Amino acid sequence: MTTCQVRWTGGLQGCHEKGLRLSSATVVGAANKDTLTCTLDERLGDVAARAKAANTDACIVVSPDHIVLGRLRSKALAGNPSALVEDVMESGPTTIRPNTLLNETIELLRSKSVGSIPGH
Repeated sequence: MTTCQVRWTGGLQGCHEKGLRLSSATVVGAANKDTLTCTLDERLGDVAARAKAANTDACIVVSPDHIVLGRLRSKALAGNPSALVEDVMESGPTTIRPNTLLNETIELLRSKSVGSIPGH
């Protein structure tokens, strides 16, 4: 992550050096601003090439207004290069509002047994 690493099993790593405290830090302050995104109408091969160049194995599918619609994991990215993102994405991934406190986010992720959020 750009600012600090969120580890909901053990708190924050590197956040204290950045001046962030778990009790007051928000998701937007810890979020990776460089997460790969793609759109519904893109070809999987094009997205997979961008993912490889970015050294990532996931892509967040967004609308033209940058609303999260779904995600592509590594298995999907390795699929048919001519397929459309819309046809192979996972719809409706867990999302968190940017102004949510990190400690609330960690508890939510724990309670839902979510192991990761794309881009983290």
